[in-house]
Amino acid sequence: MRASNSSSVDISDNSSSDSEEEEELQAILKKLQEDNERLKKDNEDSSLMILTTREECADLKAKINVEEHRSEIIKDLQDELEKDKAKKEKMRKKKKEKKKKDKDDEKGEEDEKGDDADKKAIPEGGDVFGVSEC
Repeated sequence: MRASNSSSVDISDNSSSDSEEEEELQAILKKLQEDNERLKKDNEDSSLMILTTREECADLKAKINVEEHRSEIIKDLQDELEKDKAKKEKMRKKKKEKKKKDKDDEKGEEDEKGDDADKKAIPEGGDVFGVSEC
């Protein structure tokens, strides 16, 4: 009988050992499930952070492109403005020269008329004042 007692003690020790082992495994499983949930949440947070960062990068790239394009446009406009100023200045000079030439031509014509008038006003005898020379 003793042998049977020993055998029943072994079985009850086995049951007790199995129960403890099962409780331990359940605790490990629960901890692993909690860790898994925490890691899933961390992964979601990281994914959201990556997505947000990518969007910010895309926005910055777009702003940089706009600024570069804007700078090019401004430079082109400034170049055109300088060309226009030079063109206007050239036209002003031509206009001024033409006015001067026209004025000189007009003055020259008046001088010629004046010379003709002077010649007509002075009689051949030299009597400018209507008095003959003595």
